Amino acid sequence: MNKEKWLARAEIIDALRIIPRLMLLGFICFYVWYIIYVTKWYFGITDTGLSISSTAFITSTITAIGAMFTWFGGSVYMHTGREWG
Repeated sequence: MNKEKWLARAEIIDALRIIPRLMLLGFICFYVWYIIYVTKWYFGITDTGLSISSTAFITSTITAIGAMFTWFGGSVYMHTGREWG
């Protein structure tokens, strides 16, 4: 293949934003998996094992990952890409 065909394909991939969308989909899947996993772990703790520290751990990790998702979705995905004028 010549250079023009490669550049045309790269421009199509850039216009469709395939890579950022796949990254966003992967992050969403990880976030959902993490919430399900941590929720099962938390509700699996016996009544005597529940404490303020375990509740704070779950709350802080889910909030931190959600904030990372907001940052990624806002600054990396929404404010990048080609300007079509």
